[in-house]
Amino acid sequence: MIRVLSSKRPLKNWSQLLNEKKRKRENVFNKLKGMILIPLNVLGYKNNFKYMASKYELFEDVFFMEAGLVYNNIKIPIVEDAIFFSWDKNPQYLFNKFKGFPFGCHAWYRDDVPYEGNKEFWVEHINKELY
Repeated sequence: MIRVLSSKRPLKNWSQLLNEKKRKRENVFNKLKGMILIPLNVLGYKNNFKYMASKYELFEDVFFMEAGLVYNNIKIPIVEDAIFFSWDKNPQYLFNKFKGFPFGCHAWYRDDVPYEGNKEFWVEHINKELY
């Protein structure tokens, strides 16, 4: 993971960068500036895991899944294996479907959207184990 997070290996190639630039709605100055920077981007400028990690705003598991699609050293488990690692939504459904618990749980204490039912489910099962 340290190697991935510090990697300056370019993520996107020429055609990906050009297509991305064509799709963006920008004023002429920004579009031209972006086109001028493409050669630097191909070499890794603002087009690498280190930069992406510093600017990433979604969840870390999504980042590493995306990184795994590019960086061959990251092994991404298949859904059938990952489902038993941790749950964060619909624990009652998953418990009934798989007849057991995962290794861990995420957001067990939350009961807001989209985690409705989490707290009730986990508190009930934690109390069964404790008492």
